[in-house]
Amino acid sequence: MIKQGLKKGKLSFILKGKKLKGSWTLIKLKGRGKGNEWLLMKHEDKYADPDADITENTKSVLSNRKIDNPPEEPTVKVEKPAIKRASGKTSKKKRSH
Repeated sequence: MIKQGLKKGKLSFILKGKKLKGSWTLIKLKGRGKGNEWLLMKHEDKYADPDADITENTKSVLSNRKIDNPPEEPTVKVEKPAIKRASGKTSKKKRSH
C-alpha cells in the first residue's frame, strides 16, 4: 500500500503526535525542482485549526530545545530496529541525530 502510494505520488495517513495530529496527505510535485519535492497537506478534520500558528511552539518534542538554536553536537540517539539477516542473526546499529 505504501509502495503504491509512493509510485503514484500520493500518500494519505493519520498522525497521532504531540505537534501534528489528524489526517494528512503527501503529494509529489511533478516537473519541479530536482524531482523529489513533496507537498504536505492537512485535511479538514477535528484537528484542523485555520487560526493556529505553527511557529508558536518552537521547542523540539525530543530534546525540549528551541528549534532555532540546534546544538552543535547531536544529543538525541536513535536506535535502529533490529534487522534479521539471511543468516538468522540480528543486528542493531545506533546512529546520532
